Parts: sequence; structure tokens; C-alpha cells
Amino acid sequence: MSEDKNTSMNLYAYVKTKRMFYEKFYINFVTAHKFVYWFEKNKNSEILFYHEIETNTAVNNEFECDYYLKVSIKSNKPQKNELNRVYTYKKENFIKYEVFDKILVANTMEDNNGKIECNFDIIYDLKLTEDISSLPEKIDFNLVITLFLTFKYLKVVRQENVLKFLEILILRMYAQQYGIDSNNKYLVLENLFKPDILKNLEFFNKKNLISALLNNFMIYHVFYEDNLILLNNSKDDYETDFFNEHISYKNLLINDYRVFYKLERVFKNVSISNYFHILLNEIDIKSLIINNFEESEKHKADFRIFKRSTVSFKSIIISNLLYSSKRILYELNKAIDLKLEYFGLCNLSVENNYFLIFLKSQKLKGIILNNVVLKIDIHFFDVYMNKNKTLKYIELKNVETMFTWIEFIDRLNIEKIILSFNSESVEENFIRGFYGLENTLGVQYLEIRFFNYRINKELCKILRNFPALQTLKLSNNQPDKKMNRKFHKVIENMKQLSTLIIEHEYFSNKFLNSVFQNKRIQVLHINNYNYKKKILKLEVLSNPNHLTHLGLRSINISASSLVQIFRLKNLEFLSLKFCDLEAIKNFKTHHVMATNIRCLNLKGSILNSFRDFDILEKLNYLEKLTLSGLQLHLCSLNKLNSNCNLTLKKLSYIWGILSADDLNRIKYLEVLIQLNISRCEFLNTSLCELGRNCNFLSSLKYLDLSYVELTLNDFLYLQSFKRLRNLKISFFRSHGHKFVFSMNSYSNNYFFSRNIYRERTKFKLIEYFGEINSSENYIFL
Repeated sequence: MSEDKNTSMNLYAYVKTKRMFYEKFYINFVTAHKFVYWFEKNKNSEILFYHEIETNTAVNNEFECDYYLKVSIKSNKPQKNELNRVYTYKKENFIKYEVFDKILVANTMEDNNGKIECNFDIIYDLKLTEDISSLPEKIDFNLVITLFLTFKYLKVVRQENVLKFLEILILRMYAQQYGIDSNNKYLVLENLFKPDILKNLEFFNKKNLISALLNNFMIYHVFYEDNLILLNNSKDDYETDFFNEHISYKNLLINDYRVFYKLERVFKNVSISNYFHILLNEIDIKSLIINNFEESEKHKADFRIFKRSTVSFKSIIISNLLYSSKRILYELNKAIDLKLEYFGLCNLSVENNYFLIFLKSQKLKGIILNNVVLKIDIHFFDVYMNKNKTLKYIELKNVETMFTWIEFIDRLNIEKIILSFNSESVEENFIRGFYGLENTLGVQYLEIRFFNYRINKELCKILRNFPALQTLKLSNNQPDKKMNRKFHKVIENMKQLSTLIIEHEYFSNKFLNSVFQNKRIQVLHINNYNYKKKILKLEVLSNPNHLTHLGLRSINISASSLVQIFRLKNLEFLSLKFCDLEAIKNFKTHHVMATNIRCLNLKGSILNSFRDFDILEKLNYLEKLTLSGLQLHLCSLNKLNSNCNLTLKKLSYIWGILSADDLNRIKYLEVLIQLNISRCEFLNTSLCELGRNCNFLSSLKYLDLSYVELTLNDFLYLQSFKRLRNLKISFFRSHGHKFVFSMNSYSNNYFFSRNIYRERTKFKLIEYFGEINSSENYIFL
């Protein structure tokens, strides 16, 4: 080792030892003292904080090695001559805390005071979060710990200001670590964000830390259902179909080669790379998806994202390579620390043996090939499949293969098989491969999308080899009229079957009744894609408690069948799409026993059955409601059960007429996130009539007003939605208004226009809006 390297290592050891000494000294000093603060609300809606004059109280031994914070509401305060006033919390604070805000908004004099006990100076932390400009240039290691503790126990409010605060915190920590005058070069970021420190943060603030880091490096990103998506810019489209329900981890989707290279440049800094992966682990993002990747003379990738020792990806999916897959598969083989459970390729071709070499180097539980052309000797792929002892999940969609590995499937541990065929030849290969099997299989999940296949005796024979199935999904097939009886027998022999999704065209009512009566089936979907709608006639259900999910598509449902459906006590999901619902005579609301439905979809259905009663009155726990069509007056929003105020998160009401009563009802929804009222018409009212007291002004993120005519006041009212992220509007020339529209209530907004009318009626948003503060949200015109 060179003298310079020895000096560097000795300096590192010295700095590290010195840091550990000061940290230990500081922690011991702080934890040896007990800080007691009293607080109370005054007449000006402020919270005054007082510090006990005597501050040298020793802490119990149980707290000597750690920080702690305890909050008590409604405590008996000492005499004021024993206290010093030290801080005032106001409703205008930059960062707000739920514990204090509840006290500020309370109308009663009870519970308007309390006490905080801790072993650190929490008032200092509160002052920092009151005014972001007071954040020090040098961030102390212990400050990060106590700030996170304060966030946890005072319940920091979810707001954009928390993200801004964390952005500056990380930026200053980064500058402190790598600044010219820094003495903390070895106090690396990832040491400040160990799991024992991050445990004090709520899940949303862990996501905020990731956003803060990416924002500092100007990498645009969005979270979709806790999956992280990196985009080149705000206008890029992305596909959520990449997120595989059969892979238990959340995903990091790198959507474009340009953002891939941005991330590569950031990851040149090992500390930041490690810090990023630590945070990904904290929110269970362990699946990596690389989409639209390409290399050129200008852009050469180092693939650092594969090679860091902190990388803990359990799944990698590569999709839509613009050139050969050879390079990226070669780099995967070089990443010796990768220990994957799932690997997938989508929409590309494989021309070399790096693919098989990589497969052999991993002990995969699942392999996904979707629209992949295997330009390799398929024999070697079959050999790999035959010898693999760890595979539990196979997904092959539109892949040219001979299926010879099926001969050995009874020796494997495969639990899930998903297949999709894009040609008759591949479909026939599958039938031939399975048809010779004699042994039964332990497969629990089977999903097949046929090219164009009629259920016949061959398929029935194949399915008899799957007695352990828990889930069976068959689509794009035509049931043979003569096969009802045999197919029914196959289903009956599947003693563990709980989920059945099939297409209905020739299945008889006798067969369908047997399926509905099957007590083991909890999830049942019957889809008809033929323009002819058969009538479903259900007999009286002997046990109306087993079904939890029911989906019917394009079926005429008789009145007697609807009565049976509404008897399903444990039903949580009901979807009746494009169905004709026959009117039920003398049927009253109290006859409905399916009151636990959380998701109701009546899209495109003819709702004759709701002429005499309204189903919405009986549903106490709705979380998602979808209604559309020309008969929505038969299922009125103003009849929504009041219990839905605290549960309904997604509401879609399309092609309807909205009255003042409807708006007056939905404004009480407190947790609404998505609202779609596209193509609706307001009847003697308008959007702004929701008013300033509308309960979802602070929760709504997605609003679709496509083809809805809005007034000037409606446009101004849009500013009231504090957290709006996606807004769709159609603009009508007849307004003729020009006005100032300020979006200062949003923190990050993107505005762009999309033409949806004929040339003579096209307009740009900027012609109508005089002032726009833009950076992250979407408005479609």
C-alpha cells in the first residue's frame, strides 16, 4: 500500500474514532438530563410553551442510551413563577404537527394543554421547523435523530413543506460532506440513515427522503401505489402493467435511457448510491424495471445500479431494448453480488447465450418472458427448465417455444403458470406437450390466454392433471356446447379451487348454477365478449356466504338472479359491466344483505332494477364506486350512505346529470382521492357549488372534467384543491373569458395542452390563463 493510501486510511480511522467519541460524549451528556416543557392554548389560537426552570433532573436508567420523547395531554401545570416561556406554535408554522393542530381547532377548553418530557432540546427542533431559513449550514448527526423523533411523536402533518424541509436538510448534509472546507468527508450520508434511525419516520416521510434526494439532482419522478417511477420529464408516459402482482416487492421503474444515465452520473458517488438503496429497502422497493434502454457512442453505461454491494434487488425486468440485448445481459453476468428471485424480459429479442448463462447463475423462483423472440437454440432453454429445482413461477406470453420441458414438470416445484399464445402453432405445441402427462401436478395457479381455442375434451383432460389448483383463469376461448358436463366435472374435482375466471358464451345455466353453488369458490368472474347476451337465471343459493368477489360482463341478469346476488352477505367486490339488470318487483332496500361491498362497478349497465330502490343507501363501506351510462338517475349520488364519508376514495360518475343535491352530498366525502365526472352535465348548478367547506379539498389528487362545461367561477374554484396532481379539462370556445388563474396553492405543477377538438376550436391554455406557476402537475385540455 502506498504512503498516501496509508495516510488516508490513518486519517479515516482518526476521524471515525474522533466522531465516535464526540457522539458518545454528546449522547451521554444529553441523555443525562431531563427536559420538561408545558404547553397551553391561548385566546389567539396559539400554543405557548414553557420550560421548567430546574433542568438538571436525572433521567431514569432505561433512557440512558437512547433518545426519548413523551407527550401527555391535559396535565396539571406548575405555577408560572416556576416556568420560563420559550416558544410559540402558530397555525402558520412552516411544518405543522397533528398533536398541536388538534388542540388549535378544538372548540372545547378541555384537552387544551399538556406536557412534553424528553432528553433533548425539542424547542430547538421546533424552531427549525417553524422557519426553514433557520436550518443551520452544518447539520449535527444528533439533530437528524431528534428531528425524526419529533416528527414521529408529534405526528408531523403530511404536507409539501415537509418535503421542502428535507430537501434543504439533505442538500446541506451533502454540501457539508463534500464541501471544500468540509472536515466531515468520512461522515457519509448512509451512516446518518441507518434502519435504527429511519424507524422513527412514517412511511410517507421515507418516501419524502427519496423525493428530496432526487429533487436535489433534478431527476423527475412519481410514486404510483408506492412504486417509484423515474422519468426524463413530466410529460413522459409510463406503463403500470410492468408492476407484476405475482412479484411481492414494490418496483423501481427507470422509464427511459436518458433518466438511466442521469442516475448513473449520480451513482458515481458511492455514498449517495448507498444512501439511495438504503431508502429503497426501507419502503420495500426490491424490484428493478429498466425500460427503453439504449446505448450509443455518446452514451455508455457502467451499470453501477447492478454492482454496488448495497444493491438488494430481488427482481429485475428488462423491457423494450432499442438495440441488442447482448450488452445488458453481459453486464448482468458481471454483477456477482446479484442474488435474484425473479427475472424477466419483455418486448425484445435474445440473440446470444448470455441469457442462459445468467439464468444458470441465479437460483430463480420466477421467470417472465413476454413478447420475447428467442434466437437461441431452444433446446438449451428446455434443458435449463428441466433441471431447475427452485422455479415456482413461470410466465410465458407470446413466446415461440416447443414446451418439451412440460414432460418434466411433475418433478419441479412450480406453483404458478401463466401462458399466452399469439399463434395456433404455439397453442398446439402447448396442447401436445401437456396431453401426454399422466401424473397429477401440484400447480396452484393456472392462467391461459388462448389464441383462438375451443374448450374440448383435450383441454378437459389436461385440466384433470391440476387437481390442486386454487386459481383458474381462461380467456379468449370458445366453450364447446357439448363440453359443459365434462368441464363441470373438472371444476368439481378441483377441491381447493377458490378463484375462477372464465368466458361465457355457450355455458348453460345449469353449469353456471353449479359454479355459483360451489361453496369453495370465493372469487368468480364470468365474461361475455359476444354481442349476444345470454340470460343468467340463478336458482336459490344454498349458501350465500362464500362469494367475496363477483364480476359479470355483458350478461342479461334476471330479477331472480339479482335477488340471489344481493343475498351474498360477504360480498366485497361487485362488478356488473354492460349488463342488463331486469327490474325486481316488490324488492325493498332492507332485502339487500350484501352491505359490505367495498368496490362497486356498474359501468355501462342498464339499471332497471333500481327503479324502486337505490342500492347506494345500503352500502356502508364503499371505497371505490364506478357508474356510467344514460340511466344514472336510477342510481343517484345523493343517496350515498353517510358511512361512506370516511371510506370512499375513488368515485367515477360518467355520462350523468349532476344536481345541486348530488354536489351537496358528495362534498362530505373526507378521503376522496380520485373524482371522475367526465361527460357529465350540471343541472342548475356548477362545480364551484361544492363550496369552501368541501371535505375533500385537501385529499383530492386526480380530477377528470373532460367534456364538462365549466363556468368562470369553476375555473377559479380549482385553486381550492390543495393536493391536486392530475387535472383533465375540455375547453369550450363559447366561454370567451380571459382571466388570471394563479396556482400558488400547488407546489409542483405542469401545464400543457392536448388538442381534442377540431382545428377551428383548438385553443392553448396560455391564451386564457394569464398567470401560471408551473412545475409538476398535469392539466389536459
